Amino acid sequence: MAIPAVRLLCLEQLDRSLEDHTRDFLDLACLTHFPNRSLSSFFYTANSPREEFAAFVEWVLEKNGSSWTISTAEEDISSPTPDPETSQSPSSRTEPEPTAAAEPKPFTDREQDLESATDQMKVFVVALLSVFTASVVRGFKPFDCSDVYKSGQTVSGIYSIYPAGDIPVWVYCEMISGGKDEDNGAWTVFQRRMDGSVNFYRPWDQYKRGFGNEEGEYWLGLENMYQLTRKNKYMLRVDLEDFEGRKGFALYSSFSVGPEADGYKLQVSGFKDGGAGDSLSYHTGQKFSTFDRDQDSISFNCAKVHLGAFWYNMCHGANPNGVYLWGEDPTIFAIGNVWYTWKTNFAVGLKFISMKIRRVS
Repeated sequence: MAIPAVRLLCLEQLDRSLEDHTRDFLDLACLTHFPNRSLSSFFYTANSPREEFAAFVEWVLEKNGSSWTISTAEEDISSPTPDPETSQSPSSRTEPEPTAAAEPKPFTDREQDLESATDQMKVFVVALLSVFTASVVRGFKPFDCSDVYKSGQTVSGIYSIYPAGDIPVWVYCEMISGGKDEDNGAWTVFQRRMDGSVNFYRPWDQYKRGFGNEEGEYWLGLENMYQLTRKNKYMLRVDLEDFEGRKGFALYSSFSVGPEADGYKLQVSGFKDGGAGDSLSYHTGQKFSTFDRDQDSISFNCAKVHLGAFWYNMCHGANPNGVYLWGEDPTIFAIGNVWYTWKTNFAVGLKFISMKIRRVS
């Protein structure tokens, strides 16, 4: 017997906080996955028939006026062969007197039939959300990962922060580092490359709001970075790893991003070498550029030439958002995710890059 999988797609950006609005568990599920994205997904597998469970979900969505759509699909997950007399759903069983077609039950009558599926889903969602929403339920709104860390959450993972007020932003908080003990704790990761699974050659609006998967490769968003650094002082750490397993890092005592009106201009200083060298100071004072918004300091568009997006100068010493090269590839000059001062070679792409900030005042 195949177990049905129901996929729920949230097609409308959720820009409300949990404290401001009461949500049902489906709304919570949507909020859990990338609340600041235009498309979110949530999967749930139930033992009830596909049509029955889909009808239940539609009823919940209709009841709450949610702008979701539903698609259903079968997964080949093996399970014991059921008894045909007991495995059928109430709506698909043969009626005792087949002389007249049975009227379909309205949504309100089907609630009791699907009570078990409802309970299963609630338990699943509550377990899923417990890690992500604990701080929100308590009314605690951390500004960044420093606040998360101070609240006692010392395990690295995905947390909600509130850099711009009431709107939650999901971010990866790294509570340890590969450096000295004093470098541990409360790092807010705003950029990460690790396996080439996410395309970083994207337009301005996506770099402004953020993209990717906080569990893997992602970009937090220029606007979020501006909101984080506009009032507080931050230090920056850049962690690097090549395909031979060698690691290095660079520390900067000061890091900030300006407002959009000024091109999200980068300010970075106070370099301290962790073996990787200083490839970023060349970019300080530069506005952010993408292939559809050229704000660099040369006549051509650096983002187009080097297939990335960054605070390009004329053009780069670092291109962390460039093409994921899987090692050395000199086919096209300087398009990779490189940190030049470490490898002194624009053709060597890195296996891992992480850029993260920590509040210092």
